[in-house]
Amino acid sequence: SCKMGVCTTCIMQLVEGDLPEQAQAGLRDSMVARGRFLPCVCQPTADIQITSIAEQDLFSPAVVHTIDYIEADICRIFLETVTPLYYRAGQFMNLRREDGLVRSYSLASVPFLDMALELHIRRMPDGRMSNWISDELQVGQDLEFQGPNGHCFYASDDPHKPLLLIGTGTGLAPLYGVLRDALFSGHKGEIRLYHGSRLDTGLYLRKRLIEIAGQHSNFHYHPCVSSGVAPANYKSGRASDIALEETEDLKGWSVYLCG
Repeated sequence: SCKMGVCTTCIMQLVEGDLPEQAQAGLRDSMVARGRFLPCVCQPTADIQITSIAEQDLFSPAVVHTIDYIEADICRIFLETVTPLYYRAGQFMNLRREDGLVRSYSLASVPFLDMALELHIRRMPDGRMSNWISDELQVGQDLEFQGPNGHCFYASDDPHKPLLLIGTGTGLAPLYGVLRDALFSGHKGEIRLYHGSRLDTGLYLRKRLIEIAGQHSNFHYHPCVSSGVAPANYKSGRASDIALEETEDLKGWSVYLCG
C-alpha cells in the first residue's frame, strides 16, 4: 500500500539467499529471524528465492466491541482480540475487511489501561475503508488485523525528558496513546500536545484532554485552528507552526509528529 516499507502489507518469505539490510528494516526481530522481508524496498544484490506467506500467518481475528461516533466525520472503534496482544501505544496496525481491503490505523489505546484496541477513523472523501467503517460496520462484526508495527511510541529511558506532541486530525490517535502511556509510566518532564484542525469542530476529545491537563501539572494541551477565527482559549494557525514557534530550541526534546 505505501510502497515505502512502512505499512508492512506486502511481507514475503525468503527461501534461499541473502537479503539487503533495508528489506527488513523496521520489522520485529522475530520476523527478521524467520526470514520475513518487505519486497517493496528490497533491491537484491544477488539471486534470491522467495515465496508468499499464508494470510493466516499475518492476520489475526478481532471483534468490534464498540463504535463511538464522536464527530460528524470521525469515529472511534474498539476491537477485542481473540488472544492477548502485545503492543505499545502509538504503534499502528493494518485492518482488513472481508473482501481483502486493507488500511493502516494508529493505536490510541494503552496496554494495561484499556481492555480493547482503540482506533480513530476519519471519513475521507471517496475513502473505501473509512466510509464503510462509518456507514456499515456494526458492533459484533469480525475484522482481521496485522501488527502492531511502527516506532512511534513512548520511550521511558529518561522520565525527565520533555515531550513535544504535534498532530492534525486523527493524527491525535497515536499521540493520545503516547500521552497516556507516558503519564501512566510516571513521566516527570513537560509534555506539550498541539492538536490542529482546520475548524474547531475537528478538535475532538477536547474535554478529555482538558481533564487530563487538570490532573497532571506537567501536561499542557494546545488546540489549534488553522482557518478562520479561533475561539477563546484556542490558538490560531497551523499546529506545527505554533508548536515550533513556542519551542524554539528542540535540543533535548523528544518530538512526535503525526499527520
